[in-house]
Amino acid sequence: MRKKQSSEREGAFHPGELTDVTILYGNSRAVIRGCRKILSYAPNEIRIALSKQCVCVFGKGLRCVNFAAGSTTVEGLIRSVALESGCPKERDL
Repeated sequence: MRKKQSSEREGAFHPGELTDVTILYGNSRAVIRGCRKILSYAPNEIRIALSKQCVCVFGKGLRCVNFAAGSTTVEGLIRSVALESGCPKERDL
């Protein structure tokens, strides 16, 4: 069995891969790819800017446990996830 190289590690982006992807793991974890910036951060709402829209995660005890390489992981009690259009433009970030 060969070792995974750093570019093969789980969660890493590869050229040509889809971005702006949100994966839910039950109601306790969301992995959001294509992140540009965390717009707001509170225990009941986290807003994240993607390339053309925002992802809003609503719940209780929310926290970002990872933010790197265009991906973030939100954990806590997730009640809903919503997409918002009209997110701030790149020049506004």
